[in-house]
Amino acid sequence: MQRRHVLIIFLALLCAILAFFGSTVMLAAPVVSAHAFVIGSDPVDGSTISKAPSVVHIYFNANISAISTAHVYVFQDGKPIDVTASHSTVSPSNPRQLDTPLKHGEALPEGSYEIQWTAVAHDDGHTTYGLIGFNLGFSGTGLSGTPVLGPSTSNNLSDMRAFSFTNSITILWDWLVLLALTLWLGLLVTERLTLATMDQTSPLLERARQQTLPLQRLCLVGLLLGELIALVLRAMHMAQSLDGTFDGLLIWHLLSQTYYGTLWLARIALILVAIGLLSWNSQLAKRRKNAAVLPQHYTAVWLILAGLLVLTYALTDNATQNLLLHISATVFAWFHWVALGTWFGGLVYLGYILYPLIAVVDRDQRAGTVVALQRRFTPFQFASIGALLVSSLFLAEASINSVQQWVQEPYGRVLLVQFVLLSMMLLLSLYWLLTLGPKLKRQALLLSVVDPELPARRARLLAFVQTGRGLKRIISIQAWLVVAVLLCCALLIFYAPPIVYPAMPASNPPAQSAHNPTTQMQQVGDFSLTLQILPAQFNQTNVATLLIRDRNGNPVTNAQVQLTINMAVMDMGTAHVTMSSDKTLYVTKLDKGIISMTGLWNIDASIQLPGQTTFKTRFQVMFV
Repeated sequence: MQRRHVLIIFLALLCAILAFFGSTVMLAAPVVSAHAFVIGSDPVDGSTISKAPSVVHIYFNANISAISTAHVYVFQDGKPIDVTASHSTVSPSNPRQLDTPLKHGEALPEGSYEIQWTAVAHDDGHTTYGLIGFNLGFSGTGLSGTPVLGPSTSNNLSDMRAFSFTNSITILWDWLVLLALTLWLGLLVTERLTLATMDQTSPLLERARQQTLPLQRLCLVGLLLGELIALVLRAMHMAQSLDGTFDGLLIWHLLSQTYYGTLWLARIALILVAIGLLSWNSQLAKRRKNAAVLPQHYTAVWLILAGLLVLTYALTDNATQNLLLHISATVFAWFHWVALGTWFGGLVYLGYILYPLIAVVDRDQRAGTVVALQRRFTPFQFASIGALLVSSLFLAEASINSVQQWVQEPYGRVLLVQFVLLSMMLLLSLYWLLTLGPKLKRQALLLSVVDPELPARRARLLAFVQTGRGLKRIISIQAWLVVAVLLCCALLIFYAPPIVYPAMPASNPPAQSAHNPTTQMQQVGDFSLTLQILPAQFNQTNVATLLIRDRNGNPVTNAQVQLTINMAVMDMGTAHVTMSSDKTLYVTKLDKGIISMTGLWNIDASIQLPGQTTFKTRFQVMFV
């Protein structure tokens, strides 16, 4: 028996390795995402163009719903003016392209433009948002005019991934939903498949079912409430990214205009059927003398219902929405959730329901019962471990495209922690199989051949009980590790896989502007600073803009910035100005009297970040 279990583990590991390398060969750098992130735009984010576009195109890495929208603003006298002609539409030829028409066409004024976009993923209903900037003729806000494409520009990842109150509640609720789903699934599989055919435990199973029926009902009701609240939270996220006003119509839009809404309705219907079936099961159990024995076709109905419900979750899994091998990814995601539920629910069933009942109800035959339960449960446990290893490696390979993403991306770090937790669970299972299991079986055999009246019987019974307590401790630790794994799953849903940015050059040609703004860049510690002065001429009103980025390239928007200005070669009077934050930039006007003559001027920037010391740097700008 031990050799067979070791062989199962070896084959599972071999299959996992083959799936890992096989998926690399078959997928050839797969692109996976759950949320819809911007991967390109026309005009390109950060570029300077010479001809005004009639339509702005935004490209995403996932299918977007018709709820998605964008608004284009031009800055005149420091004020944004909306130049959007009509509501944005999803391109009929490309479900990942959002088109926004502009007013006036070629009559649009020169200057800096900003695109504020909000997208709702068609597959999972998650909302993303961000800013795209481009310049027509010349830059008026400090952008260099060099095309820039990445998560720190087009997508507002720092805000979307911040642990705000709403985001934290979303993660916590997703975690509770996953707990309810896996616990219900595990209880169902353990009761209907693992233990249903064990005649010697039928009285014990009948007592256990009196406890599991309310627990299953609680899980199903939790799933129902969880899905309702999850839908409301998605609508709240969408409202916050738009105008901050929550409207019940947003829920209807999610249900009617997204694939997520269709799956959500199917999921709710399956949960309601399961609740009704469970109520009928409870009435049937009251009429039967032995509620543990149920017709085989009845068990089949339960398993089909559970399989369909898990399928609705697998279809919205991170790795199934944009993977090239969509069907294969869906199958692997389905096995992943079934295996995790079988493992988790089986551990809870044994450790917190059956073993306490054995100690109270089945004292005379508990040795044989414990051994029989362990023999019956072990193949299911290691089958679920093997399926979990294979599916986890396959889905991880589909989500992570480079070694750096395991450390640099929050999704990769959470995935790495999840693998560590699963490895710990595997080691504990091996200890259970190779050490505690044989020891418990041997003690049970020795206990059965000793006369109950002999003192040796009590000693061996005590040793058996202590080993059983150790086994229960191992089961409890594994159950809590699965709880942590499910928290990692909720975090993975929140973060979504890393964004892959393909090379997408703009079709709009870059401008050859006569303007020649002065732009300087400096690196101060972990921060990169870009200062631009426009038009850099004396005795005129100049616009100074400063862009601050941290070590990850994300714009810093919560600093207090002051500029001290004086001429480099002579004292022309010191001027102090405070820069105001405008989305991703710090902007201020240098009045006409500040730069009073041509020449080289010193501009000292003093930057104060919350909770950090003030750092200073000097720029030298030539005014003509």
